[in-house]
Amino acid sequence: VDAVIREVDFRQMGLSEPPNAHQPFHAGRPGRVELWPPFEGDGEEEVEEGEEGWIDDASRLYADAIARQVKRWLAEAPVMATTQQPLRPGDILILVRSRTELASLIVARLYAQGVPVAGIDRLHLHKPLAVKDLLSAVSFAVQPLDDLNLAALLVSPLIGWSQDELYDLAHGRKGKLWPELAGRREELPRWAEAHRVLADWLAMADYVTPARFLEIILSGPLNGRRKLLGRLGEAARDPIEELVASALAFEQEEIASLDRFLAWFGRGEVEVKRDPAAPTDAVRVMTVHGAKGLEAPLVVLADATHDPDKVGGTSQIMEIGIRDVGKLPILRPRKDECAPIFRLLLNQAKDADRQEHWRLAYVGLTRAAERLVIAGVKPQGSVPEGSWDAAAGR
Repeated sequence: VDAVIREVDFRQMGLSEPPNAHQPFHAGRPGRVELWPPFEGDGEEEVEEGEEGWIDDASRLYADAIARQVKRWLAEAPVMATTQQPLRPGDILILVRSRTELASLIVARLYAQGVPVAGIDRLHLHKPLAVKDLLSAVSFAVQPLDDLNLAALLVSPLIGWSQDELYDLAHGRKGKLWPELAGRREELPRWAEAHRVLADWLAMADYVTPARFLEIILSGPLNGRRKLLGRLGEAARDPIEELVASALAFEQEEIASLDRFLAWFGRGEVEVKRDPAAPTDAVRVMTVHGAKGLEAPLVVLADATHDPDKVGGTSQIMEIGIRDVGKLPILRPRKDECAPIFRLLLNQAKDADRQEHWRLAYVGLTRAAERLVIAGVKPQGSVPEGSWDAAAGR
């Protein structure tokens, strides 16, 4: 930690004077720092894309490599000096700079490897696929003639069709998808079963509350919860339960109808925060900022190769302080239109972002009680000079 501070310069961290040198409280206890070469993915075994094809290959392969390494650590189960016990999942903390796709990928890959994982520290309830599938079921009950929504619902884990089955029904039809299914349901047993399930949802849509509607899908004859968890893994459990809890909260405030619930849910971002300090024997994946105050025997800084110039300062809106008025938002001017006052403000914002970047580096480096791993995906070209990886390696 002291070496990185010297390399970076304490002024870059927003400090007015050098900090005191760090003194070990357990000088006789072993410690270890590993600086992994930036991950390139060359020669790695190809990972099936699934629904992640839009994410670059290097990130998907890297997340898989992290998960396999964690599984190897747990299989080896070295005795940790800090706990005097073999390494457990709860001893491992994986930190990322921000909530990008990488955090979710690592969680998914850990689940795939059979490693207990607590999930990311914050959950935006609109984003998980399990929530989208359940909301699609509610949307169908409200508007069954929405072809795109019904098509997504048919191939979701709740109904379980393949894309080929959907194509066979939908291609060449003359009207809407729901009447098409109703008229041809006797042609195939799978079509008849899907029609029966969907017709039951329509039949109860007018007299059940949103929470009751969701719970019938999840716990009733369809076994929707089991189907969603079977396809999406245990990571889907928390979002499912939080969606039902949100429906119950809605019913305390509004008229408990399905269409009003959809409108209410769609008005804002519902964020679920987990307590990162809660005792759990599972690998934790969270942001460095969220890990303040925490400690773990083994810590992985998983995206230490990120470019700080691409983290902050990307907003198209900037604020200017006006005396006796306050802060006014204006559009960020282009470089050739930037008057001196704007250039000064932009430079100040960039300096503030860079100081926060190095303060977070300090937080990440000091979360490890015994073993620290610094790793990341190699960007195109070379590792940025301002990255945590570069500073730690110099």
